[in-house]
Amino acid sequence: MCWRSVLFLGGKHRDQQRPANLAAANYQILRPHQHAKPGSSIPFPFALASVIMIWWGKRSDQTGERVWHTALPLLLTAVSLASALVFHSLFSIIIILCLAVIGIYAGKGPVWGGCQLNCFRPETAAAGLAQMNAISNLAGFGTTYLLGFIKNATGSYPIAMLPLVGVSGGGGFSQFYWLAAAKKAGKVVEAAVATAHR
Repeated sequence: MCWRSVLFLGGKHRDQQRPANLAAANYQILRPHQHAKPGSSIPFPFALASVIMIWWGKRSDQTGERVWHTALPLLLTAVSLASALVFHSLFSIIIILCLAVIGIYAGKGPVWGGCQLNCFRPETAAAGLAQMNAISNLAGFGTTYLLGFIKNATGSYPIAMLPLVGVSGGGGFSQFYWLAAAKKAGKVVEAAVATAHR
């Protein structure tokens, strides 16, 4: 199994729960502002994220770089969701949600492309990608209950999002470990080739 599948663990949950979480959080945020309708700001983050996702994936394909194109969106998601603990105004929450959704969707293309090219041998690629998807579905199932439990216990959506901050941040930082391991493996291969040619 490709250990990079850990990066994708929170992805399914974030996809499945985002509209419901945004609607509920949006309603709580907008309640003091009676002129705004609940759910009125939900489409904007997704529209913006789709444009940036296409651009980011194209940029990743053009440069052939996958590690930074995966790590930066994950770290953006972690930082933006964590900042919801600090900022509470309507404008700041909309910006935070836009950044979180951008991070969630921008990293999907580079993750799949990078795993397909770097993690699996051609004869095991289909099984490896299926396993990644299965693990992410199980994680999505479990984190749904975890977020609900934390929200009910604390009454706070920003605190309930902390597991996603941890998964996103951990996935982003694990990319740097993967990059260092790949560079080390490359140096080992280069040294072995140089020794063999002597």
